[in-house]
This record gives sequence, C-alpha cells and structure tokens, in this order.
Amino acid sequence: MRVLLVKLSSMGDVIHTLPAITDASKAIPGIKFTWLIDSGFQEIASWHSAVEKVIAVDLRKRKIKQIFASIKNLRAQKYDLVIDAQGLLKSAVLARLALSTARAGYDKNSAREAMASIFYNNKIAAAPELHAVARLRKLFATALNYPVPASELDYGVNWSNIVQINPVTPPYLVFLHGTTWESKHWPEEYWLQLARIAAQHGFKVHVTWSTAEQEQRAQRFALQAANVVKLPHLTISQAATVLQQASGIIAVDTGFAHLSAALNKPLVALYGPTDIKKVGAVGRLSINLASKFNCAPCSRRICNYTGDKTINPPCFKEISPQLVWANLATLL
Repeated sequence: MRVLLVKLSSMGDVIHTLPAITDASKAIPGIKFTWLIDSGFQEIASWHSAVEKVIAVDLRKRKIKQIFASIKNLRAQKYDLVIDAQGLLKSAVLARLALSTARAGYDKNSAREAMASIFYNNKIAAAPELHAVARLRKLFATALNYPVPASELDYGVNWSNIVQINPVTPPYLVFLHGTTWESKHWPEEYWLQLARIAAQHGFKVHVTWSTAEQEQRAQRFALQAANVVKLPHLTISQAATVLQQASGIIAVDTGFAHLSAALNKPLVALYGPTDIKKVGAVGRLSINLASKFNCAPCSRRICNYTGDKTINPPCFKEISPQLVWANLATLL
C-alpha cells in the first residue's frame, strides 16, 4: 500500500508525525509513505524507514518553477490514499493534486483552516484540545482503519543511522534558546544564571542558533559565561548528533525540543504562552515546565501584558533558573 502524506511544517509538527507513521507501519505490514514536506525539514522525513520517498516543496519562496517541479514529482505515481496531516488550505490543495481518489484529513471542526476539509472525502474528527501527537495518531488510525495503539509511542527512527557518536564525549548541556515567537523566549538573564549554575556542577554549555538574531544572543552568552560554547550553524542531522551526546538539554518551545524528546534525552522544556497539553515535549526523559501566570497560556506571538515587565516575558518569571536546574538534576 502506498500513501501520500502531506505534512509541510513546522519542525515540531513534523517530528510529532513520526509516531503515527510507526503505528501505521506496524498495523499494515509493507505500507510505504511518500512524504510531501517543506524543503527545510526533508531530512526529518527521510529518517523513518516506512518513508519510501520524500518530495520537497518550498511555498514560502514562491518560486513558481520549483513549485511546479514538485507538483510534477507529486503526480509521477498513483497513491492508494492521500493523508493531509496539515489541515491548511494550501496543504489540502496539494493533496487534491495528487493522483488518488481517496483523500483523508481533519473535518471542519478539527482542521486548522476549516475550508481545507472540503477537499477530503474522508473527514476525520480529532479534538483540537488533544496533544498534537494524539491527534495525528488518531487521524492515521481512522484513515487507515486500525485502532489507535495503546502502547507507548515510538518515533520509529534508527538513530544509529543519523547520529555520529564520538568515542569520548565531555559532559555538556545544550541550551536551545532559539524560537520563532517573541513571547516564547526565556529571559536572557535567566539563561546566563543557568549557565553559571551548570559551571558550578562541572558542565560546559553548548548553544545552538539558526538566525542572525539567535547567533548574536549565543555570542552574548559565550562572552558573559566562561563555560558557554557557541556552536557553528548546524544541519538538523548535525544538531541531532550534538543533542544525542549531551548530558541534558534545556529548551524553549522549539522544534529542536521535540527532537530532543524523540532522542529520549534528559530534557527540561519551558512553556509560557503555549499549552503543554497540546504541544508539550513527549519523551521518556522529558519534563515540561508550564507557566502558572494568570494569562498563560495565551497563544500570542507577542506579549500584550501591560503590568510589571521586570522579567520579560512576565509569564516566565516563576520559571526561574533554580527551578529549571532542580528539575534537570532529577534527570542527570
């Protein structure tokens, strides 16, 4: 059985999809997926053994020639089923362009954009309040007609094919400070305090970055804390190697936090405006710390709180470096 999976982004959402692919491959032996995905995340799609082919598309750059080439590749074979796991109008249109008469996706009350559901002939309900992983597992199970497994989720990745382990690994932590929303950033002074606590316990700290702004922040950390090392720009697979060899990881709500969870590394993930019940890191060694601030989780990209902003964003005020370290210490 060949299935086209449309799940374009983001990084965390892509990683959340892996357990559903594992469920399907266990329920239907021999099933193979072609994954249509944003070009920035195609590395991740190729990690799962049930993914036979990856088709990269980049809608953001709006290069018509490249988009048409991706659509031509998409239509190069027929599929027994198309699953749109994104639930957006753009993903639904791409799903409709595929050569298949069977298309499954979220119903109008479950899709992120209700209009997307008109493109499916199998409209599936998955409560928006469910965690993203649970929603995806239900979507796949219903579309492919098998019960959602009660077993612990399995990301289905053979990490030995991805991660290159060095013979000797010094003890270090990784700080994943970069994220897309302004409101999801843990205060910079908290990161520096945590780095100094880590130094007292004999740990180096490696900091990653992906944008110019994040690189500048990482450089400030390295200049102000002697035990901090600013890493070079990494591919996703290179970052997986760095994370795999770390003693522990502290992260804001970012795709790399979910990669850390999938690697089953000791992880403390920090949530202010976003809801851990829907997007919390899911791993055997993951601890999610959620803000108890009166307006959290607000799901706002920019904080509009008008009170005291001595600590900014204020919803992170009580998630102190000492609290983060105390939680991380239980995992080390």
